[in-house]
Amino acid sequence: MKKVGIIILILILISMVIGLCKLLVFSIHHNSWNWFMGFGNSGGVRKEENIRKEQKIDIADVTKINLEFKSSDLNVFFTEDNQIRVVQYAFQELSEEDLFRVNKTSSSINISEYNKPRFHFFYFGFIDGMAYDVYIPKNYEGSLEMKAISGDIEVNENLKFEDLVISSTSGDIKMGNVEAKSIQVETTSGDIKLQKLTEDTLKLKSVSGDITVEEAHGTIEAKTTSGSIEVQKIEGKVEFSSISGDIKSDDFKITGNSKIKTTSGNVRTYLNQESNCEIQTKSVSGNITLPNRRNVMGHEPYVELAIETISRQYSIRKIVTICGSLYPNRE
Repeated sequence: MKKVGIIILILILISMVIGLCKLLVFSIHHNSWNWFMGFGNSGGVRKEENIRKEQKIDIADVTKINLEFKSSDLNVFFTEDNQIRVVQYAFQELSEEDLFRVNKTSSSINISEYNKPRFHFFYFGFIDGMAYDVYIPKNYEGSLEMKAISGDIEVNENLKFEDLVISSTSGDIKMGNVEAKSIQVETTSGDIKLQKLTEDTLKLKSVSGDITVEEAHGTIEAKTTSGSIEVQKIEGKVEFSSISGDIKSDDFKITGNSKIKTTSGNVRTYLNQESNCEIQTKSVSGNITLPNRRNVMGHEPYVELAIETISRQYSIRKIVTICGSLYPNRE
């Protein structure tokens, strides 16, 4: 039995050596390879000679588009074309099962990649360096849902959707003026930068990236763990939450009950003079003093603005805070 165990161990060691040698040769021929994460930058794979599949899809009468690329890099572009175009890149030749799939009905299009993780023994990462470029017509106004592990989504055009859902692990999301009934954007380690948003409901979430919006209208929810939240101009009601990042708004016209909470970041909010609200403040450490002993702005009926901080400072227009205490602004 001991001899059998020794033979098995020797075979395992030989297999490991062979696998590491193959990996060494592969990494020499592919400069973008990262020993721990696979292809750290898939930009190198986006070359004409690496195109493994390309397909155009008509969107006539389509009201919903769903993109699912949960284990590859994805870039999304909006174009003047009237068809969706999908381009798949890879360093190696692919089998039929590794090519992306298109499932189209009379009203929807679902584009997805092969869901089985393409891991190899003896190391971590995706050896094929898969990447996708998806081109969507700018005049499409139905629902759009995008899910990707990495890759950037960037467009400076004016866009209109029924609903918009974007989920990304490590890519940045940058969009211009967007109009939709609901917008939901979530990223783990990328930044969210949006311009003007007009919607009934807006939900933004980032774990370690910053959230920046130039202008937003509607019901707005933004959460971040270690990044900052900045919405320069707001008209509506909000729920902002940050654990270790700052929260800032330069022009907030509050129209409904709102809540702003931070654990260890600063809050700076300037209320629009047309706001009619009652300010509820809570600080774990420090005294609170409101100007003229009033915590209201404007006239009745008031909506409620609740602000809570732990161990940091916050300020509201006409109110300044230093080290946890609130004082009248001398502006």
